[in-house]
Amino acid sequence: MQRPTTKLFLQQTGFPLAEMSMPLLQPTVAPKNSSATKGIYLEMRKLIHDLKLPLTLVNGELEAIEDGVRAWTPETTRTLLSELEQIKSMLEAISPEQQATPATDTPTEISSLLMEHLQQLSVKTTLNITQHVSPGLSSSMPSWAFKRILHHLSSNSVQYTYHPGCLHVSLTQQQQQVLLLWQDSAPAPAASELAQLGNEERQTPQHETVMAAGTGLTQVTTLVNQVNGNISFQHNGLGGLTVAINFPLMSTYGG
Repeated sequence: MQRPTTKLFLQQTGFPLAEMSMPLLQPTVAPKNSSATKGIYLEMRKLIHDLKLPLTLVNGELEAIEDGVRAWTPETTRTLLSELEQIKSMLEAISPEQQATPATDTPTEISSLLMEHLQQLSVKTTLNITQHVSPGLSSSMPSWAFKRILHHLSSNSVQYTYHPGCLHVSLTQQQQQVLLLWQDSAPAPAASELAQLGNEERQTPQHETVMAAGTGLTQVTTLVNQVNGNISFQHNGLGGLTVAINFPLMSTYGG
């Protein structure tokens, strides 16, 4: 099988790394206005940090293939395409046109977004996923914020759940609120550490796994606060962690 050059590969797949990397090269100036806007700025900084490593790895893989150090196989192609698709999704989730304001008058149909996310997660991971998602639920939360919340929750479960792992997700209406329950299997933080999850001021972890997991949950907590929601952490019957998130409901008619 003849291996294409890196340039040709990127042209064929439609994922030019130079264009994808442009947001990382632009100077980012901290805003001086509302706390919500500053929160978006901090989330963008976190996203840029998250993107640097996968972009570097993908670029390194392509250069190794072009130099003949690594073999070019159909599996290599599938792996690279999967990684690039994930990077592209991360960029699209927080594009400027999707984050002009922390909330809009246009409802975000979160039920379908969640189902789409769980379907992709089931393909990309070994997690045994079950769900109970009420159809047609919408929120004033912007779609980019909801996608980022799901991204951080998924990353936390994938990285800090014993293989192969279980995940149960439910999305239901509770009066004028939406309740998202994200429940993964063991391990779980100690009871004394639950109150510290999502706390930006934590400096010294009692054990490394929980602190590493907590960094992603800190981003979730920040986003939930930005959309006037509430978040809590509990143990569950799977031996893992339950993240419970409440946020305002918005009908598809703007109510």
